[in-house]
Amino acid sequence: MGIAEDFDRSFDEAVTEVVADWPRPRVGTDLISGDAFRAHWATAVQLGWTSVLDEADFTEPGSEQSRELLDAACGAVTALARAGFALPLRQTLVARLASDKALPADAIAVHPTAHGVWEPVATVRVDVPAPGLPEGTDVAGRPTSAADVTREGVPDRIHDVAELLLLQEILGAAEGAATEARRYVTERVQYGRPLVKIPAVRTTVGELNVLLLQLETVVYEARRRFHADDERALRFALTTAREVASVVATEVARITHQLHGAMGITEEAGLHWRTKLLWADRDEGVFSRYEGLDTLPSAEEEFWALTGPAW
Repeated sequence: MGIAEDFDRSFDEAVTEVVADWPRPRVGTDLISGDAFRAHWATAVQLGWTSVLDEADFTEPGSEQSRELLDAACGAVTALARAGFALPLRQTLVARLASDKALPADAIAVHPTAHGVWEPVATVRVDVPAPGLPEGTDVAGRPTSAADVTREGVPDRIHDVAELLLLQEILGAAEGAATEARRYVTERVQYGRPLVKIPAVRTTVGELNVLLLQLETVVYEARRRFHADDERALRFALTTAREVASVVATEVARITHQLHGAMGITEEAGLHWRTKLLWADRDEGVFSRYEGLDTLPSAEEEFWALTGPAW
């Protein structure tokens, strides 16, 4: 049984099917100014992706409802990233969860945990004291602002959900990049045979598979712990997963572009949509995000207690 089979993937599969034929913006154009972005966001709103967590109550983390809603939110975020689409879904899900009042259905909402990403175009700001100064866009083309973010005042569960969805987005982008790379080396014929038949290429693909397995393992382990009543073990798992994800994101982007060669940065190839999202998510809030260092154990006995299985 695969490690993902502990979770309901139906929402992931549904979103994957919807976005399969979505048009992309032209390379080098403003990500949000074209018709594609507006159409994509309207679809996300209409199909209920943005409001999945509106009724969520994570005060009982092990409840069946909390499992189902979190699985749906994770599935939607992961599927979008796997397909290489940058939408403010993750940030809006967290902001709607954190809001103490109902938000407009079509709102692009941000919360301090967004670290300023999408804030310049947000229609609702939840617990954001004042709009940050616009900085332009990140490497994925998402509009950003210079947000002054602190961990203080953010409820633990809101922070945990924000971290988990960020990890799921990184996982989705990494899976999508790996799929594109595998397809390319399988279909590209060089010297009379597919590139993947070359031993060095096959070895590199194997290294890519190992990286993905590492990332899947830590992300899904953190997700399992979300449903256990142990906040410190969850925070430890999220901190560990964030570190692994930062390393894996860098390596997956490097290897997949190496396998693609110059083709990886062309408009015809879909790789760069995933790798740009990987780089942007890896660096998101790097100077201000809460690193969770206080969760790291100082004694061996405590370390083993925190790393025990979640279920």
